[in-house]
Amino acid sequence: MRKHRFLPEFTRFLRFMCYTVSCMNSGKCMMEGVSFMKTNRFIQMLLCALGIVFLASCNTGGDSGENPVNNKGGDTVPSVSQVPDAADILDTITALKVSLSGVDTTETWTTYTDIALADGATVITGTGATVAGDLITISDPGTYMLSGTLTDGQVHVNDVGDNVYLILNGANITCSNSAPLAIFGSKKKVVTLAPGTTNYLTDGSVYTVFYNSKNDEPNGTLFAKKALTINGTGTLYVNGNFNNGISCKDNLVILNATVIASSPNNALKGNDSIIIKDADVTLTSDADGMKSDSDDDGLGYVYIDNSSVTITAVNDGIDAFRSVRIAGGVFDITTGGGSNAVHADDDSRKAIKSDMDMLIEGGTFNINAYEDALRSKGSMVLSGGTMNLSSANAAVRAEDLLLIDGADITITKSTGGFRAKKIVMNDGDANIISSGYGIYNTGANVADPENTTSFTVISGGDVSVNAVQESFYSPGVLQIAGGKVSVHAPVDPADEPLSVAGLVINGGTLAAPGPEGNVIIPAKNSEQPSVLVTFNTAVNAGDVLELKNAGGTTLVNYTAARAYNSILISELQLVSGSSYSIALNGSQVKTFKMSGKVLRVSVN
Repeated sequence: MRKHRFLPEFTRFLRFMCYTVSCMNSGKCMMEGVSFMKTNRFIQMLLCALGIVFLASCNTGGDSGENPVNNKGGDTVPSVSQVPDAADILDTITALKVSLSGVDTTETWTTYTDIALADGATVITGTGATVAGDLITISDPGTYMLSGTLTDGQVHVNDVGDNVYLILNGANITCSNSAPLAIFGSKKKVVTLAPGTTNYLTDGSVYTVFYNSKNDEPNGTLFAKKALTINGTGTLYVNGNFNNGISCKDNLVILNATVIASSPNNALKGNDSIIIKDADVTLTSDADGMKSDSDDDGLGYVYIDNSSVTITAVNDGIDAFRSVRIAGGVFDITTGGGSNAVHADDDSRKAIKSDMDMLIEGGTFNINAYEDALRSKGSMVLSGGTMNLSSANAAVRAEDLLLIDGADITITKSTGGFRAKKIVMNDGDANIISSGYGIYNTGANVADPENTTSFTVISGGDVSVNAVQESFYSPGVLQIAGGKVSVHAPVDPADEPLSVAGLVINGGTLAAPGPEGNVIIPAKNSEQPSVLVTFNTAVNAGDVLELKNAGGTTLVNYTAARAYNSILISELQLVSGSSYSIALNGSQVKTFKMSGKVLRVSVN
């Protein structure tokens, strides 16, 4: 958090003035060669008032417009007694329907109507379908196998009120003025990609043939009015040039299949939901990669499990109104040209986005996003997965609760690592590099240690933050109850490494360096002791600091990314009455005996 650059100088002046006032009562005192005779009460009060006024002027906030929080600490502050968990969020997300029926999983057939496609010479063997030129119309329920090529034709499934199964067995259909495969009817339709086959659907850039009064259906290369399942072990290329690639007005399921889709709008659009399981999906889009945006109760969600998903999108990669749930898979997502791109507009270009909640249970993620890598307008739970994130904005952002419980997160570029009102880390790894803040609690604009809506609690895992500005910012409390937390000194000496309203340490390990006088002291009600080490000569970047016990065992090993002259260290094995030592680059520079909750140690 930015402060006036004269703050260190003014702090020294204020200390000088306070010393002056206090010693006036004694009649005479000497400080830096200046003599003060006993003066009247009016002058004392005037000096104190001036100090208060100047101090208030330093408390005007910084670049973010928020007031700086207490950079001294040491007071008693309320601890976070009720740490939120993910129970309600998990109940809501897991209640969404992601089960598959026999209709979805059926991939083999013994009887079917055979449709051998050919320009002006399509042959239909069986019932339920007719041909007129290069328009094939399917009017009855049943199974149909399509093979061959149409260079400018269409397969149209009429308003069939029961299941229709289409087997693509090496089909290549292009339609210049509408969707090459347009599916209507009230019951679920299934497209099966025959094993070992490659199939193609391509449309033109202008549609003139529609099947509704609004002239907006079909609106995708593969269009389905109701629920659609794509299964089978074959491959489908969808080359969209008009609107969406695959457009489903209901629930869209992709199971086992390999799908490569491109489009000027959404590559995959499932209005009510998108379920992808055991599939290989590659999407290229001038808008969103995949999108589900129904705001009906229980709809508008994306669920992905054990799939390979590659997305290159101008806008968002994965966009869901209600929730995103990822159980596993491999994800390679680039949005907006990546984190080094430049855009003049404010279009959304996030990698994975939910307007409500998000749950990631596993998977491997390589994300290069122009905006947020992970964004939830509700709460976000990261209970598993390995994530490598690069973002030109906040890397991981939730509006309410961000809960990390086992995920391994590496942020190589961001303007902010984690951002949410409430941040809880129970387990996992977080390695954050940021050109702004590291871990940031939103909410109140005024620092308040009794704030119960904005806080960070770390009870496990390994957190490393290398931020240009504050490593932690909170208008509330930072509470460390376990795990390992290490941060680096901010670039600007006016910034605090831990810019929080209160610091409570009840367990774990903390190493937090910074400029002298700008490192917060733990609250008096902290259960675990800490030591504040101040160096007369700055510790350089790359220097290795060790805290050792009397037996020579290293308790804390810290390597600086930037120079510092003070560091706050807290460790579970710091015990009052025991002896310890400080070493720099392997050489012992200080020994001390721990006493009290916070011990100040100076190294000459």
